[in-house]
Amino acid sequence: MKQLPRTWWIRILGMVIGITVSGAMAQIMSTSLPAPMTSTVLASVVVFWSVVLERGTGGNEITLGLPMSSLGVRHLALGLFIAFSMVALIVLPILPWSVIDVGRSTLSATVLTIIGIIAAAVWEEVVFRGIIFDAVRERWGGITAVLVTAIPFGLLHGFNPSASIVTVVTTILAGIWFGTAVIGNRSLWLVIGLHIGWNLIVGMFVGPVSGHQFAGWRTRVIVDPSATVWFGTDYGVESGVGCIIVLILSTIYLLRRRQYDATVAASRYRLQGRFLQP
Repeated sequence: MKQLPRTWWIRILGMVIGITVSGAMAQIMSTSLPAPMTSTVLASVVVFWSVVLERGTGGNEITLGLPMSSLGVRHLALGLFIAFSMVALIVLPILPWSVIDVGRSTLSATVLTIIGIIAAAVWEEVVFRGIIFDAVRERWGGITAVLVTAIPFGLLHGFNPSASIVTVVTTILAGIWFGTAVIGNRSLWLVIGLHIGWNLIVGMFVGPVSGHQFAGWRTRVIVDPSATVWFGTDYGVESGVGCIIVLILSTIYLLRRRQYDATVAASRYRLQGRFLQP
């Protein structure tokens, strides 16, 4: 197959086309499939299209940021651990002023919820921190890539239930947090772990995630009204001061940590050198 030129605008345009087509497919399927299954199909299509587009412009799964390696597994696990720790830092200080409401549901509903949470996180990270992020980074640098992807990420969440200016700003901060993880790691596995971990622990054990209350088994932390400034309101913990503080702290940690996935970094370096040769 003849390869396309590896230019930033072709890669971004290709992803925009893929996102548009997959979004239309998801809209059609949403009338006949449960939301978690629709999210799973959407994530699968976006990942598949990203791999096709990356290969079509001279790269592969490694240059995309998805190396199938033990290091990728460790980065995924690290992302989960960091996210769980962040949620704990938000919840533990207000537990004395809270009530834990234990929910009940069927096993099938719980499994579907977990699948939907994982699929949505994978879809968002591949869309916002995959090819588009890397194309902008190569053309204009890492800081621009972080901001260009974080701002739309936050604005799109402004359409969620119970959203406000505060939650949009917080979600932009979350986008910067995710982007920092990619800049400091090169692989997408760390940021996918962060996103899955956050949505999973909050959605299943704390309350709404970005305005969405998941079906399926879950507990919910009901706080005293005096603690909502820290904990957040109906939108979820992303509307509280606690979330803003832990996002800033975690972003600083990721900036200082900076542990590249050498496989991804080397593959991208070789690829750029090949395309820059006269």
